This record gives sequence, structure tokens and C-alpha cells, in this order.
Amino acid sequence: MTLQFLLVSVALATEADTTPTFGMAGAGSANPDDLGAIRRAPAAMLLASAYTSQIDFGFGGGGGPRVMGGVRDTRTSGLGMGVLTTHHWATRDIPEAQMPGWITPGEEIQDTTLEASYRIALGYGFIPQTLQTQTASRDIRRFALGASVAYERWNGTWKGLVQGWGVDASVAGRPTKTMVISASAKDLLTPLGLRDPSLDMGWWWNPAPWVSLALDGGWDPNVGELPLVTHGGLELVAMQTIALRGGYGVEGRRQLIGAGAGLLAEDAARLDYGIQIDVAGPDTDLVRHSIGLYASF
Repeated sequence: MTLQFLLVSVALATEADTTPTFGMAGAGSANPDDLGAIRRAPAAMLLASAYTSQIDFGFGGGGGPRVMGGVRDTRTSGLGMGVLTTHHWATRDIPEAQMPGWITPGEEIQDTTLEASYRIALGYGFIPQTLQTQTASRDIRRFALGASVAYERWNGTWKGLVQGWGVDASVAGRPTKTMVISASAKDLLTPLGLRDPSLDMGWWWNPAPWVSLALDGGWDPNVGELPLVTHGGLELVAMQTIALRGGYGVEGRRQLIGAGAGLLAEDAARLDYGIQIDVAGPDTDLVRHSIGLYASF
């Protein structure tokens, strides 16, 4: 295994989606109310005015537990900031083809790692307006520019310490008050980064308080020889308190479905659960879970 392939594997394994996006199979990069925008489209987070925090716990799939937490302030002024950190503890079997010659054929060796990522996002939102719904009003912005910087590291028993930096840049806007479109260029620090550069486009539409639709697409050579990535998802809210989510994603040769649910306390707090199942690709039938807690102040 080459060092470049190792770095790509580490980076893809460390950061993850928030639980609502996880339940929509990865769709929702342009959602301005989700803290995952810090990682996937930092400009999108500036299109909503809020103080928010979130913590997510992921497990299953043989990869070990993962904890991700983030906060953002896009209310104090047009200049907003978000911080996101992820820690992933994992134990994996080492493929026989990657073992040195002194290992006895058939012998099983495992690699125990601590993967960590620390990301900060900054941006500026323009054209403040008020969005009036049937139940409330909220402050929004119509256009934003954003960027994020990440430090990532993998400390494992097999390969030792691997670390690097990443820089992303994005732009986002609202063609209408309830629709967001975003575009992001990721991992622009090659060769200092852990991944090859990629492009991501996002579309988020919330035509009514009880329904949201998401569609993402992009070009990502890090997923393998087929670099096309796309995700689609839907969220429905019943009685203003119960959210139901679902989605489908294609990441190179990997295909996955997602489902999830959430309990909402107006716009102040939310408890979420999400599940993903690989339905095609190298990890077919692999099941992953995520639990998240969101709060807005």
C-alpha cells in the first residue's frame, strides 16, 4: 500500500456527517441549519443566523466508535465562524497483501488507531432578510462566501503517526428564501493535504415547514476509479415534533441507503437517530448507526 493511498484512507475515515445528514444517506451539504456545513459547504452556514451546537456519536460497521462535536456563531454579525472536531477509535484487520514478508501466511494482525480531525470555518454573509413562515420568523442571508481549514491525524499501531492539513473554499446563495445552492472546492493544499482535490455541489429546498429535499453531486477521485458522487434525501416533519428522513447515495462503486428520525423541540433542540446500509460495493450489507443531539440558543 502506498503512502498516498494510506493518507486517503485515513482522511475519508475520520470526518463524518451529522446524524440528520447521515439518515439522508449523505444528502444535505447545502443545508444552512446543519453543522455539517462547516465541513461540506462552509459558506452555506452563513445563510442562516443562529448560535448552534451539536454532538454526534457513530458506531457499527466494524470501524469503532466515533464522536463528533461542533459549534457555530452566525448571528453576532455577517462574519460567522464554526468549529468541528471528530475523534474515531478503530480496530481493523490488516489485509494479507499489505503485510511484510516476515509475517506467517494466514496470521491475522490488527491495527488499532485513533483518528482525529480539527476544523475551523469562517465566512461572510451578505443581504440579510427576514423569512416569515406560518409559525415563526427568522433572519437569513441571501449570499455568502466561506472557507475552512482542517488538521487531521491518524496515530496507529501499524503505520504510526500520519498527519496533514486541508483547506476548502465555498460559495452559497438563496435563489429564493427557501432554497439554497452551494458549491465547494475541497482539499486545495495538495501535497500538504491528506486527499486529492474534489468538487461538491449541493441543493437544499425547504418549501414548507414540514418538508425538505436535498440533492448533492460532485467529483471526488478519493472514492476510487469511478469518481462520481451523488446523494438524494427527503425530510418530513409531522406535528412540528417528529422528523422522518430517508435517502440514497452513490459514492463511486459504493451504493447506500439511509433512514432516520428525530424528536424536535421547536427550533431549540433536537434528538436524532440515523442508520446507513451499504447495498452495493466492497462493504455490501455493512450497517452503521448515528445518534445526535442538537441545540440552538
